[in-house]
Order: sequence, then structure tokens, then C-alpha cells
Amino acid sequence: MGNLSSADPIYDEASPSYDSDILSEVQDHDNYIDSVGEYHEVHEMQNDVQPNYVEELLKKELHSVKMQLNSTINHNKLIKEEVTTLKNDFKQKENKYLEELLDMKQLKEKVEDK
Repeated sequence: MGNLSSADPIYDEASPSYDSDILSEVQDHDNYIDSVGEYHEVHEMQNDVQPNYVEELLKKELHSVKMQLNSTINHNKLIKEEVTTLKNDFKQKENKYLEELLDMKQLKEKVEDK
């Protein structure tokens, strides 16, 4: 029989043993698991932070929209008041001109009657 050590999958003098390859892979696997665990922890923290950030952003946006709406409502109230004032002024002037016109008509009739 020849040298069986080179055919032995557990120990081979020509190359590192099969077991040591597996052990190095296991060590890398442990590092991988640690890295994946850290990634998931960070990702979970981001998931916790992200909804809070989105919620805060939405609250700010809602507040901004409310402020704009209040501003628009106040502006519309001012415009309504101004339009009402202008209508009243116009009505007063219209009545004044109608009175003057009627006075002029009466004067004309008096002059024509003489």
C-alpha cells in the first residue's frame, strides 16, 4: 500500500488540512454573522428613526398648511370687508348723484313752466 496520508481528507501534508479550511470558514462565518447582526441592528434603528422623522416631517408640513390656510382665510375676510365698504361707498355716491339728478330735473321743469 502506498502513502495514505495524501489521500486522507482529514490530514494532508501537501496542503492545509480540510478541517483547518472549515475552521477558517467558520471564523469568517462568525464575522459574517456579527456583521449581519450589526447591519440588522442599525437597520432596525433606522426603521425606528425613519418613521419618527417622517412623522415629524408630516407634522411640520401639516402645520405649514394650517398656517397658510389661516392666512388665506384672514386675507379673504379683509377683502370681504373692503368689498363691503366699497359697495356701501358706491351706493352712497349713487344715491347722491340720483338726488342731484332729480333736483336738476325739478329745476328744469320749474324753468320750463315759467
